[in-house]
Amino acid sequence: MAEPVPDNPLKIAVLGAGSWGTALAALMARHGHAVTLWGRDPVVSAAIDQQHENTRYLPGIPLPESLRATTDLAAAVKDATWILVVVPSHAFGETVRALAPLRPAGAGVAWATKGFE
Repeated sequence: MAEPVPDNPLKIAVLGAGSWGTALAALMARHGHAVTLWGRDPVVSAAIDQQHENTRYLPGIPLPESLRATTDLAAAVKDATWILVVVPSHAFGETVRALAPLRPAGAGVAWATKGFE
């Protein structure tokens, strides 16, 4: 099944390559948006980018071939129109502090972090 192409596709960076971040990134990529998923683990990022599967958190679930993954935060958010932070709550503060100087002007930021620190 072909991925739909929206009238105005967004460039979205999803920060957090766990099961929740990967699922949200895959959903947006399946709807035709250009999505880059950022994670800390190079093995997980390489599997997502090359094998189109998050072998650690969502084994056996195929991911859209258009979904890109990286461990480079600056590259993930470059030219993003929206940034979705989906890291564990204990890493939220550290992540948004690292994001602050890299956020493109005008990029929206939202979060789907679970839990409390």
